[in-house]
Amino acid sequence: DPGAAYTAGGSYNAVFCGFPIEAIRLHGHPESIQLHQFLALAFDFHVQNTPPEPVTDLVITSAQGRGCLSWSPVEGAEVYYIYESDKPYGFSGPPVASTEEPGYELGVLPLQKKYYRVTAGN
Repeated sequence: DPGAAYTAGGSYNAVFCGFPIEAIRLHGHPESIQLHQFLALAFDFHVQNTPPEPVTDLVITSAQGRGCLSWSPVEGAEVYYIYESDKPYGFSGPPVASTEEPGYELGVLPLQKKYYRVTAGN
């Protein structure tokens, strides 16, 4: 149903409302909008706020105990967020750093095993 979901950039986007969207139109109320107007606003919001493609080629290199992350530029990315974790899938906290360029100097690497994730943002 094109009024409920659409595909953008290979990812699934959907509109979920916490209220019956039929209730947004009150007959005779000057600020009421019709369903097609509401969906147009929602889809415009999604198009303008769709994140860039993911970083898929993250590489970590080390020399003399210092680490460096590098990856290919992502089209549309204005910033990259770097996450660090003790677990390979445990990136729930805030980013440890951000950069506008596709690469980041980690500095001295910790003695314990760390995992890194980089996401692109706009």
